Amino acid sequence: MKAIIFSLFFLPAVGLFGQNDYLLVDYEQLDQAISDSNSMYYYPRLLELFKSGDTTLTTMDYFHLYYGATLQEGWSSMNRFEDEETRRIMREEEPDPEALAQAEKALEAYLAEAPFDLEERYQLLVVSDLLEKKDKFEVLMIQLQGLIAAIMETGDGLTVETAIHVNKVPDEYFILNIIGFEYGGEQTLVYPCDYLSVEKNEYEVEGLYFNVQQHFKSLEEMFGGSLDSPKKAAGKERKKKKKEMKKN
Repeated sequence: MKAIIFSLFFLPAVGLFGQNDYLLVDYEQLDQAISDSNSMYYYPRLLELFKSGDTTLTTMDYFHLYYGATLQEGWSSMNRFEDEETRRIMREEEPDPEALAQAEKALEAYLAEAPFDLEERYQLLVVSDLLEKKDKFEVLMIQLQGLIAAIMETGDGLTVETAIHVNKVPDEYFILNIIGFEYGGEQTLVYPCDYLSVEKNEYEVEGLYFNVQQHFKSLEEMFGGSLDSPKKAAGKERKKKKKEMKKN
Protein backbone atom coordinates (compact mmCIF):
# COMPACT_ATOMS: atom_id res chain seq x y z
CA MET A 1 0.00 0.00 0.00
CA LYS A 2 2.84 2.39 0.83
CA ALA A 3 4.38 1.85 -2.61
CA ILE A 4 1.02 2.53 -4.27
CA ILE A 5 0.60 5.82 -2.42
CA PHE A 6 4.18 6.87 -3.14
CA SER A 7 3.57 6.39 -6.85
CA LEU A 8 0.91 9.10 -6.70
CA PHE A 9 3.68 11.66 -6.06
CA PHE A 10 6.14 10.31 -8.62
CA LEU A 11 7.57 13.06 -10.82
CA PRO A 12 9.19 11.70 -13.99
CA ALA A 13 12.66 13.23 -14.16
CA VAL A 14 12.34 13.98 -17.87
CA GLY A 15 9.72 16.62 -17.08
CA LEU A 16 12.00 18.41 -14.60
CA PHE A 17 15.14 18.97 -16.63
CA GLY A 18 13.75 21.16 -19.39
CA GLN A 19 12.80 24.11 -17.22
CA ASN A 20 14.84 27.30 -17.47
CA ASP A 21 13.30 29.60 -14.87
CA TYR A 22 13.30 28.64 -11.21
CA LEU A 23 12.02 30.38 -8.11
CA LEU A 24 14.79 32.25 -6.31
CA VAL A 25 14.92 31.36 -2.63
CA ASP A 26 15.93 34.76 -1.26
CA TYR A 27 15.58 34.50 2.51
CA GLU A 28 15.79 38.25 3.08
CA GLN A 29 12.85 38.89 0.76
CA LEU A 30 11.08 35.85 2.14
CA ASP A 31 11.42 37.16 5.68
CA GLN A 32 9.97 40.52 4.67
CA ALA A 33 6.98 38.88 2.97
CA ILE A 34 6.07 36.54 5.82
CA SER A 35 6.66 39.16 8.56
CA ASP A 36 4.40 41.85 7.07
CA SER A 37 0.89 41.53 8.51
CA ASN A 38 -0.47 43.17 5.35
CA SER A 39 1.22 40.66 3.07
CA MET A 40 -0.74 37.85 1.47
CA TYR A 41 2.07 35.59 2.70
CA TYR A 42 1.95 36.69 6.35
CA TYR A 43 3.22 33.56 8.09
CA PRO A 44 0.84 33.24 11.05
CA ARG A 45 -2.13 33.49 8.70
CA LEU A 46 -0.72 31.01 6.18
CA LEU A 47 0.21 28.55 8.90
CA GLU A 48 -3.26 28.73 10.39
CA LEU A 49 -4.81 28.01 6.99
CA PHE A 50 -2.43 25.10 6.48
CA LYS A 51 -3.18 23.56 9.86
CA SER A 52 -6.92 23.98 9.32
CA GLY A 53 -6.65 21.84 6.19
CA ASP A 54 -7.40 24.60 3.70
CA THR A 55 -7.07 22.99 0.26
CA THR A 56 -7.06 26.27 -1.70
CA LEU A 57 -3.46 27.17 -0.87
CA THR A 58 -1.33 27.88 -3.96
CA THR A 59 2.17 26.73 -4.85
CA MET A 60 3.47 30.15 -3.77
CA ASP A 61 1.68 29.76 -0.44
CA TYR A 62 3.44 26.45 0.10
CA PHE A 63 6.72 28.02 -1.04
CA HIS A 64 6.48 30.65 1.71
CA LEU A 65 5.31 28.10 4.28
CA TYR A 66 8.07 25.57 3.65
CA TYR A 67 11.04 27.92 3.36
CA GLY A 68 9.59 30.41 5.82
CA ALA A 69 9.58 27.69 8.47
CA THR A 70 13.37 28.02 8.71
CA LEU A 71 12.97 31.66 9.76
CA GLN A 72 10.70 30.89 12.69
CA GLU A 73 11.98 31.08 16.26
CA GLY A 74 13.13 27.72 17.56
CA TRP A 75 13.48 26.05 14.16
CA SER A 76 16.43 23.67 13.88
CA SER A 77 17.53 21.50 10.99
CA MET A 78 18.69 18.89 13.52
CA ASN A 79 15.24 18.12 14.92
CA ARG A 80 14.36 14.54 14.00
CA PHE A 81 11.51 12.10 14.53
CA GLU A 82 13.05 9.56 16.88
CA ASP A 83 10.09 7.37 17.87
CA GLU A 84 11.49 3.91 17.20
CA GLU A 85 8.23 2.18 18.06
CA THR A 86 6.43 4.11 15.34
CA ARG A 87 9.21 3.27 12.90
CA ARG A 88 8.81 -0.42 13.79
CA ILE A 89 5.06 -0.24 13.24
CA MET A 90 5.52 1.41 9.84
CA ARG A 91 7.88 -1.37 8.76
CA GLU A 92 5.27 -4.07 9.41
CA GLU A 93 3.49 -5.57 6.41
CA GLU A 94 0.04 -5.42 7.99
CA PRO A 95 0.04 -3.43 11.25
CA ASP A 96 -3.15 -3.73 13.30
CA PRO A 97 -5.48 -0.71 13.76
CA GLU A 98 -4.44 -0.18 17.36
CA ALA A 99 -0.77 0.06 16.41
CA LEU A 100 -1.62 2.38 13.51
CA ALA A 101 -3.60 4.65 15.83
CA GLN A 102 -0.54 4.80 18.10
CA ALA A 103 1.69 5.69 15.14
CA GLU A 104 -0.80 8.32 13.99
CA LYS A 105 -0.76 9.99 17.40
CA ALA A 106 3.04 10.05 17.53
CA LEU A 107 3.38 11.44 14.01
CA GLU A 108 0.77 14.14 14.61
CA ALA A 109 2.54 15.21 17.81
CA TYR A 110 5.83 15.54 15.95
CA LEU A 111 4.33 17.37 12.96
CA ALA A 112 2.65 19.84 15.30
CA GLU A 113 6.19 21.10 16.01
CA ALA A 114 7.77 20.38 12.61
CA PRO A 115 4.86 20.53 10.13
CA PHE A 116 6.98 20.50 6.97
CA ASP A 117 9.21 17.47 7.50
CA LEU A 118 8.40 15.55 4.34
CA GLU A 119 8.99 11.92 5.31
CA GLU A 120 6.93 12.16 8.50
CA ARG A 121 4.10 13.92 6.65
CA TYR A 122 4.17 11.12 4.10
CA GLN A 123 4.09 8.49 6.86
CA LEU A 124 1.02 10.15 8.34
CA LEU A 125 -0.59 10.01 4.90
CA VAL A 126 0.05 6.26 4.75
CA VAL A 127 -1.41 5.75 8.22
CA SER A 128 -4.51 7.75 7.31
CA ASP A 129 -5.02 5.57 4.25
CA LEU A 130 -4.61 2.33 6.21
CA LEU A 131 -7.08 3.56 8.83
CA GLU A 132 -9.46 4.45 5.98
CA LYS A 133 -9.75 8.09 7.04
CA LYS A 134 -10.67 9.30 3.57
CA ASP A 135 -11.19 13.01 4.28
CA LYS A 136 -7.97 13.30 6.26
CA PHE A 137 -6.08 11.36 3.58
CA GLU A 138 -7.26 13.72 0.84
CA VAL A 139 -6.17 16.83 2.75
CA LEU A 140 -2.77 15.33 3.56
CA MET A 141 -2.35 14.33 -0.07
CA ILE A 142 -3.06 17.87 -1.32
CA GLN A 143 -0.72 19.37 1.28
CA LEU A 144 2.19 17.08 0.45
CA GLN A 145 1.69 17.57 -3.27
CA GLY A 146 1.73 21.34 -2.70
CA LEU A 147 4.96 21.21 -0.73
CA ILE A 148 6.67 19.01 -3.31
CA ALA A 149 5.53 21.28 -6.15
CA ALA A 150 6.95 24.34 -4.36
CA ILE A 151 10.29 22.65 -3.72
CA MET A 152 10.63 21.47 -7.32
CA GLU A 153 10.14 25.06 -8.53
CA THR A 154 13.53 25.99 -7.04
CA GLY A 155 15.76 23.94 -9.35
CA ASP A 156 16.48 20.74 -11.23
CA GLY A 157 19.45 19.68 -9.10
CA LEU A 158 21.80 19.21 -12.04
CA THR A 159 24.24 21.95 -10.99
CA VAL A 160 25.14 23.91 -7.87
CA GLU A 161 23.48 26.95 -9.46
CA THR A 162 20.24 25.07 -10.07
CA ALA A 163 20.31 23.02 -6.89
CA ILE A 164 17.00 21.99 -5.35
CA HIS A 165 16.52 23.90 -2.10
CA VAL A 166 15.50 21.86 0.95
CA ASN A 167 15.30 22.70 4.63
CA LYS A 168 16.78 19.53 6.06
CA VAL A 169 19.07 16.74 4.90
CA PRO A 170 16.35 14.02 5.18
CA ASP A 171 14.25 16.00 2.69
CA GLU A 172 16.99 15.46 0.09
CA TYR A 173 16.43 11.71 0.09
CA PHE A 174 12.67 12.06 0.02
CA ILE A 175 12.79 14.33 -3.04
CA LEU A 176 15.37 12.06 -4.69
CA ASN A 177 12.91 9.17 -4.47
CA ILE A 178 10.01 11.32 -5.65
CA ILE A 179 11.92 12.12 -8.82
CA GLY A 180 12.41 8.41 -9.34
CA PHE A 181 16.12 8.02 -8.66
CA GLU A 182 17.80 5.55 -6.34
CA TYR A 183 20.51 6.85 -4.02
CA GLY A 184 23.91 5.74 -5.25
CA GLY A 185 25.56 5.65 -1.83
CA GLU A 186 27.79 8.72 -2.14
CA GLN A 187 27.12 12.02 -0.39
CA THR A 188 29.54 14.91 -0.98
CA LEU A 189 29.59 18.41 0.48
CA VAL A 190 29.83 21.08 -2.22
CA TYR A 191 29.10 24.07 0.00
CA PRO A 192 26.36 25.18 0.39
CA CYS A 193 25.04 22.03 -1.25
CA ASP A 194 24.94 18.32 -0.71
CA TYR A 195 25.62 16.22 -3.79
CA LEU A 196 23.93 12.82 -3.81
CA SER A 197 25.02 10.24 -6.35
CA VAL A 198 22.28 8.18 -7.99
CA GLU A 199 22.17 4.72 -9.47
CA LYS A 200 22.48 4.28 -13.22
CA ASN A 201 19.38 5.61 -14.97
CA GLU A 202 17.94 6.25 -18.42
CA TYR A 203 18.60 10.01 -18.13
CA GLU A 204 22.34 9.46 -17.58
CA VAL A 205 22.20 11.66 -14.49
CA GLU A 206 25.04 10.84 -12.12
CA GLY A 207 23.79 12.80 -9.13
CA LEU A 208 21.79 15.76 -7.86
CA TYR A 209 22.67 18.89 -5.89
CA PHE A 210 20.55 20.01 -2.95
CA ASN A 211 21.03 23.47 -1.47
CA VAL A 212 20.92 23.16 2.33
CA GLN A 213 22.14 26.63 3.30
CA GLN A 214 19.57 26.90 6.08
CA HIS A 215 20.90 23.67 7.54
CA PHE A 216 24.37 25.21 7.76
CA LYS A 217 22.93 28.37 9.26
CA SER A 218 21.13 26.29 11.86
CA LEU A 219 24.39 24.55 12.76
CA GLU A 220 26.14 27.91 13.11
CA GLU A 221 23.49 29.07 15.56
CA MET A 222 23.66 25.80 17.45
CA PHE A 223 27.44 25.60 17.83
CA GLY A 224 28.37 29.27 17.51
CA GLY A 225 30.89 30.81 15.17
CA SER A 226 30.76 30.43 11.43
CA LEU A 227 30.68 27.29 9.31
CA ASP A 228 32.58 28.27 6.19
CA SER A 229 32.84 26.46 2.91
CA PRO A 230 35.95 24.24 2.59
CA LYS A 231 37.47 26.73 0.12
CA LYS A 232 36.86 29.69 2.40
CA ALA A 233 38.06 27.78 5.45
CA ALA A 234 41.27 26.79 3.64
CA GLY A 235 41.87 30.44 2.74
CA LYS A 236 41.49 31.49 6.37
CA GLU A 237 43.90 28.76 7.43
CA ARG A 238 46.53 29.98 4.91
CA LYS A 239 46.20 33.55 6.16
CA LYS A 240 46.59 32.34 9.73
CA LYS A 241 49.78 30.43 8.89
CA LYS A 242 51.24 33.45 7.05
CA LYS A 243 50.65 35.64 10.10
CA GLU A 244 52.35 33.08 12.31
CA MET A 245 55.35 32.89 9.94
CA LYS A 246 55.73 36.66 9.97
CA LYS A 247 55.73 36.68 13.76
CA ASN A 248 58.48 34.07 13.81
